[in-house]
This record gives sequence, structure tokens and C-alpha cells, in this order.
Amino acid sequence: MRFFIMILWSMIWLLLLLGTYMDLKTFCVPVKLILFLVLDWSLLVYLAPSSFFQQGFFPMLYGLSALLIYWIYPYMIGWVDVFLLFFFGTFFNLAQMHAMVCVACISGLMITFCFRKQKIPFVPFLMLGSILSIVMIPL
Repeated sequence: MRFFIMILWSMIWLLLLLGTYMDLKTFCVPVKLILFLVLDWSLLVYLAPSSFFQQGFFPMLYGLSALLIYWIYPYMIGWVDVFLLFFFGTFFNLAQMHAMVCVACISGLMITFCFRKQKIPFVPFLMLGSILSIVMIPL
């Protein structure tokens, strides 16, 4: 059982890395990739013990705030970014979500100041922030 959960986690991270690569290359993440991610995530939620998910609702409010930003300024953030914030909110606790969003925003702003004329995707920065938040704040 633990081996199967590890396989699901590795598939999720590989799909997130693939989504990051595709977002950097084409500024679009395919719907099939998101569906595979949802399938893997739902299997992980089904198989994981209940203590695995720590605070559920409150970290998902980051996804709700991103959804509001998407409705107000649709060119500022994409629907994949909103989905990923909801996605990470189901697993991360509140401190990890704060760390992830702070790292993603700060690194995104630093890159934006370097490349002002180009459109820059946010998924790679969310991926970087999620990895650093797991390293900085253990589960």
C-alpha cells in the first residue's frame, strides 16, 4: 500500500513537471494532463489515511482568492494556476501554503522585472514554491 502511494506521488510530481515544461514552452497546459493529475490526486486522497490531509478547507481559500483574481483580471492568472492552488490546498497545511505562495510570487516578480516585455507563466513558480515549502516546512 505504501509503495502504491509512493508511485502515485511520483506520478503527480512528474505530471506537474510536465505541466511546468508545457506552460513554459506553449503558455498552455493541456486538459488531458490536468485530467490525469485529477485522477492521480483522487486515488491518493482515497488511499491516504485521514490524518494525511491536515487542514483541507482553509488552505484551499488560496484557490478561491486566485479564482476571484481570474474573474476580475482574466489575463493576470490562468485557470491552471487556480486549479493548482486548489490542488495544493487539499494537501498542504496553512503554513506551507503561505510559504509556497510567497516563494512563487517573489520569484515570479524577480523574473518579471528581468523580462518585462514577455508574457511569463505562473505554473513554474508554483512548482518551485511547492517544492521549497515541502523542504522548508515538513509535512
